[in-house]
Amino acid sequence: MGGSNNDTLSGGGGEDTLIGGLGSDTLTGGANNDIFKFITPSDGADTITDFSKGLFAANDLIQIVGPNFGLVAGQLITLRTGSSSVQSVGTNA
Repeated sequence: MGGSNNDTLSGGGGEDTLIGGLGSDTLTGGANNDIFKFITPSDGADTITDFSKGLFAANDLIQIVGPNFGLVAGQLITLRTGSSSVQSVGTNA
């Protein structure tokens, strides 16, 4: 688990759970099935460097567990793996 600064967290060859915490963190899970866990929206703008999802590859997971994780107006979340990405934008609605 990261601290209150900009941290670099690296998993190993096993199944790891990485929690960046506050700050803009860089998360690298390594081999096997890893979990990238986000607890509060104020955790910062983290970067996952090796997210894998595939039939023959590791199946990593992004886990959002905090109760206050709704998008607010002007907030953008981008999930990208390889050449594919999904973006969600918060509105006032």
